[in-house]
Amino acid sequence: MTDPNAPFSLLFADPTLPEEPWIPKETMEFLGEIPCEDPAVLGRILSCKTTHRDRAFRKEILEDFLQNPSLLTKLETVLRRRDLLCETARREATPTPQQTKDEAMECLKDTAMSLLEHLKFLRHASEELEGQAPESVGLFAFSEYLRRRGSCPEVKQLTEQLALLPLLRKEQTEFVLWLNPDRYGMMQSADLLYVGADSEKFLKKIPPSKDGYSARIPKGEVEELTVLAICRLCTQLRTLSAGIRAAFEPLREGLVFYHFALSVTEWGREKGFGWLFPTPVNTHGPQGRGIRNALEQLDGAYRPPFTCTARALEAYEGKEGTEALRALTRIQLFAAAGLPAVAEKLEFCPEERVLVCDLEEKTAEEESEALANLYRQIRPGDIVMLNHPWKKAGTAPTPELLGNLLRAFHKKGAAVRLATDPSVD
Repeated sequence: MTDPNAPFSLLFADPTLPEEPWIPKETMEFLGEIPCEDPAVLGRILSCKTTHRDRAFRKEILEDFLQNPSLLTKLETVLRRRDLLCETARREATPTPQQTKDEAMECLKDTAMSLLEHLKFLRHASEELEGQAPESVGLFAFSEYLRRRGSCPEVKQLTEQLALLPLLRKEQTEFVLWLNPDRYGMMQSADLLYVGADSEKFLKKIPPSKDGYSARIPKGEVEELTVLAICRLCTQLRTLSAGIRAAFEPLREGLVFYHFALSVTEWGREKGFGWLFPTPVNTHGPQGRGIRNALEQLDGAYRPPFTCTARALEAYEGKEGTEALRALTRIQLFAAAGLPAVAEKLEFCPEERVLVCDLEEKTAEEESEALANLYRQIRPGDIVMLNHPWKKAGTAPTPELLGNLLRAFHKKGAAVRLATDPSVD
């Protein structure tokens, strides 16, 4: 039986597993800002390790959106309604014990009305996807997630209770203090409960427990205890509302990813280029031909197609060297995340981390420290982007010095992509 409290994800095949950081911060900074609706979110997704199952999971969902655009529209509607809840939540208020009973009741009213809006959102979100028939495992699981929450008895019952809450209708209120002693007569806890105008009827319906008894609150203390009870109730209602909003954060992150993926495919079609899903292989990569930089859509510039090989060492000269490394970094990270590519052919090694050592603006001392740190980080199968070593250090690298550095990286099992000045042989 499916766990109704299990989280959902539109990005990971198993949402119960923790996300594993994979790509270092320096690499993500070298990548540059990605043109999308939320670069920070997409950057965090790209920096996490993905498995073969995750990539297949994302590919299925993207194909679902491509075949059924209305499904994406429905999810965008759900997300917009969820975002409106953040505005609703600003009206929530938690009273303080120093406030009067009337002031606390106003806070309770606003907070309860906010929770009502959150509960209605669950029902509307469930109704939004009714009639849709997603084929991907991820979107089908999400539609089931909505259906269970939108129509579950607990949501319906709580909605009815809030709508009928006498406190919100300004009726006369009365309270009973429930005292719960332990076996020796010591008080373990005490709860202040609303009983309404007919307390006798209430007490018959819910009699005191075996180990507890009730007592009337002295008139002089009822104001203070009432405010404390309302404070606690407001906190509980706000917690429920916040939980509903937080539960739908994976939807936001998922749509950031798929909007970017769809923009890549759309850009390829507009330019008359084909697009594909990169093929995972076990050799050093990425490698392929006819590759267009997926970020060209930012400025609409046309650049010749990019070709990359699987050699252990590849060098690029001049001003274009840094851009070549940056393009290779994007190609590898996008492919590893399961994003489509505008290319004739593209293969990549999914187990290959990208490590960047950007030395263009560093002093000799800073370079030595950066290269030592990089050497310590390298694992077999990594690909190293080495950007202009010794360019600002005051001395140009000799072929022997550069050769020793590259051999050291190669010995640890890393492939190297190197950007140098034309003067370096």
